[in-house]
Amino acid sequence: MAQRLKTDWILFVTVVLMMTFGLVMVYSASTIMAQIRFRAPWHFVIQQSVAAAVAIFAMMMLKKTHYRKFQHPAVAFAAVGVVLILLA
Repeated sequence: MAQRLKTDWILFVTVVLMMTFGLVMVYSASTIMAQIRFRAPWHFVIQQSVAAAVAIFAMMMLKKTHYRKFQHPAVAFAAVGVVLILLA
């Protein structure tokens, strides 16, 4: 019988709180610059919020995968390849 996936709620809440704190810091640090450049004080916060939402979605999807699947060297090379493509 397959085990039911359990969520580590302490870890999940900690990650969400740290993301929220980061969003507050981005807003605090970039409001004036965003207002001057883009005429929208929430510009950088919205960008960061979209990235945070994608990260949480990816975290929840990766939760369903067994960690031993990531030990294959092909996974590491594929990840490096994707990062290099995104940097180009």
